[in-house]
Amino acid sequence: MYPKIFLCGLLILIALACSKQPTDHLQYEQKVLYEVAPKIIDSIFPETSRGYMLQEYAKDSSYIWEKEDSVNVVIGVLDSVQGLSESYYGPDQSYTKKLAGHFSGNNLVFDSITIKNGYRFNILKLKPKMNHDFRYFSEIKDHTTNEWTKTKDFYLEGLISFSRIKFDKGKRFGLLQCAVSCGQQCGMTSLIYIKREKEKWVIDDIETIMWE
Repeated sequence: MYPKIFLCGLLILIALACSKQPTDHLQYEQKVLYEVAPKIIDSIFPETSRGYMLQEYAKDSSYIWEKEDSVNVVIGVLDSVQGLSESYYGPDQSYTKKLAGHFSGNNLVFDSITIKNGYRFNILKLKPKMNHDFRYFSEIKDHTTNEWTKTKDFYLEGLISFSRIKFDKGKRFGLLQCAVSCGQQCGMTSLIYIKREKEKWVIDDIETIMWE
């Protein structure tokens, strides 16, 4: 009887450990994303004092461009972090191979944790920039029928979305995908390579893989 009880208890502990692993992985992944996301945003949308050009209409219904130094600059963030499938262009272009190839001198090892499912992005984790305000995509679409109309009170500088992060097994290196739109016909998709240095995550490189 006792061996059976011991075996049942052991199986329960193994099951709990297995069920906990994805949760722990996701929590760590979220921590890393909220650490590197502001750095990615700063690299794409640097703060500037150049002034902003606004479209003003003249009496004859034509329009002119006027420079405005003080506007409410908005950066839109996709409400959800997108899942990351293993391959984006075919088996030879998997995220695992891209990550291993970029950090080729480190002999990276990978586990079998899948990251295909997304989760809601917590925009409150982004600290406000000096002259930027962060909004969810859904809030921007509710704000105006044409989100790219720029006014002094609502100047949309760009939209950005993040994917989940592909790590090596030791969680020393990572790769995520970032999509940016700066207008109705302006945008790019990039791979962001990150690494851990002295317990802090930094951007190692940004590789643009698609332009609009």
